[in-house]
Amino acid sequence: MVHSLHCNMSYPGSCEICYQSITIHCYCGKSSRDSICAEEANDQYSCGKRCSKLLDCGNHICERSCHDGPCDSCALLPEHVIHCPCGATPLTHLLTDVRMSCLDPIPTCHSMCRKQLPCSTTDDLHFCEDQCHLGECPVCDKESTVTCKCGKSSESVPCRSVDEKKDFECRRVCNKKLTCGRHRCSNKCCVRAEHSCDRVCGKRLQCGRHSCQDSCHGGHCERCWEISYDELSCRCGSEVLFPPIPCGTKPPVCSRQCNRQHPCDHPVTHDCHSEEHCPPCTVLTEKMCMGGHELRKNIPCHMTDVSCGVACGKDLPCGAHKCQRVCHKNACLSDGETCQQPCADKRTLCDHMCAAPCHPDKPCPASKCKAMMTITCPCGRKCTKVQCAVDEGHAYRSLKSEQLNSLMMELQSGHAISILDVTLRDAMDSHKLECDEICAQEDRNRKLAEALKIENPDISSTDISHQYSPFLLEQARTDLKLILSIEEKLKMLVENSLKTGAVGQATFSVMKATQRRVVHELAGHFMCDTYSIDPEPLRNVIAIANKKSVIPSLMLSQAAQVKKVMPAPVKNVPREQPTSTMVTLGKSKDSNTVKCDDSKDISSKDTVDYFADDVDL
Repeated sequence: MVHSLHCNMSYPGSCEICYQSITIHCYCGKSSRDSICAEEANDQYSCGKRCSKLLDCGNHICERSCHDGPCDSCALLPEHVIHCPCGATPLTHLLTDVRMSCLDPIPTCHSMCRKQLPCSTTDDLHFCEDQCHLGECPVCDKESTVTCKCGKSSESVPCRSVDEKKDFECRRVCNKKLTCGRHRCSNKCCVRAEHSCDRVCGKRLQCGRHSCQDSCHGGHCERCWEISYDELSCRCGSEVLFPPIPCGTKPPVCSRQCNRQHPCDHPVTHDCHSEEHCPPCTVLTEKMCMGGHELRKNIPCHMTDVSCGVACGKDLPCGAHKCQRVCHKNACLSDGETCQQPCADKRTLCDHMCAAPCHPDKPCPASKCKAMMTITCPCGRKCTKVQCAVDEGHAYRSLKSEQLNSLMMELQSGHAISILDVTLRDAMDSHKLECDEICAQEDRNRKLAEALKIENPDISSTDISHQYSPFLLEQARTDLKLILSIEEKLKMLVENSLKTGAVGQATFSVMKATQRRVVHELAGHFMCDTYSIDPEPLRNVIAIANKKSVIPSLMLSQAAQVKKVMPAPVKNVPREQPTSTMVTLGKSKDSNTVKCDDSKDISSKDTVDYFADDVDL
């Protein structure tokens, strides 16, 4: 059976694809090309050039690009042109004679052209503003807004440059995440719909030898597909794996004893292995510490640098200090390093240390003393720490003219003088701490307590119960046994912490909410931190003591039992019969009166200040 194909060639049998080479021509006949018969759907194509065929008028040529079918009729024929070029005025109003052919001139009117220019957009229309004319309109002298390819940026350009700037590329980086999820698009003015990553993954595969050569992707890389055809054995060669062996396969496990050379003579306790280094020897031995202070016992064999934990104590090159570093190896001071410990020499004007950085073979520098000293007021109640501040460099300059004159007179008279008292006077004046009103009040109360034979005269006039909250005082009065147990535990915690210098911790038993509140508040007076643990009903409190913890001078149990024993003062009433019998003051049932030995009650409104000049006790 014979079939006819696209190329008009006949083949026997069924229809097949024709691969015959053929030559096809364009519609205008100016160009041709060779192609495969099966790849062409038509016998002709458009070359894109101007048609240039003679129109039906016989005077003009076709201006269209190469096209199929007949050319259009001449657009200048009289039957096609009935208005002026702008279309505003009919030709009958402009011509006296009728146009007979396409070659006859076309008159123009005096109106504005108003044709839409090619630079116009939907939102911004531009029209020709010249007078009605033939031919194409001139270039627009306005500006148009053009948008970049990605549509994210725009700019204004002259209309004459619209074609050049059309679909320009902005400088905005895309920065969208690529399909791999690891990288971002770095293209400028990107218009891609799908951002696929074209980089190589490059991640190290599980074998540890090769890297992934696939395109950059998310998730885990596939296994390494490299294959080795060499035998793989253990370190000693007793166990062998035969090829093919996938890349990344570990050497076979061997149960024989490791036969490598070891740095010590102790028995080997590990099996054959493929790791580069053998496990460390853990046999306990005796080794000298790095500083040579003592022989340390129970030290694993593999440990080479052993420290005893004490200060080095070796003499430094300065000759005045010893190394304070913890037991160490190598030199106490590195190359070029000098001793920076404070100088221990005493100053000339005060008994404090020089404290300047070590200066061997040099006198102590004249500087202000920065040592802290404790000063108290005359009665000893107040105390504070102040800086010594004696400045040896300026001590002699602070002498006043009167002091110098008096010193010179004594020198001229042949007497020996000491200027230390004069130079230190100003510094000592600044170290005085004066008593205040509370000091005077406590002094008066102490004298009064001694006169009235009141016990515990060191208690100040301030109500001691104000140190503790009413809640704690009430709990101490109702459950003194609990308060005593809590105080004892907190006291032992603080004492142990202050003795060892380390942070201590104490755990209290399970308590109710009210009892836990007592622990929290009372621990605050010991300067201890507390927190609660475990849920109810097994909740308990943990107290933590540090270097700032203290033991209160007055315990809560003592504050709850203290009572005011000082009676109200009595006015000096004249007696009718003076007697040498001692009057015993005691508080009666009525708190507003005091009782004498003659059983007469005196009203409290007759009380008077003990410290008045006319009081006679």
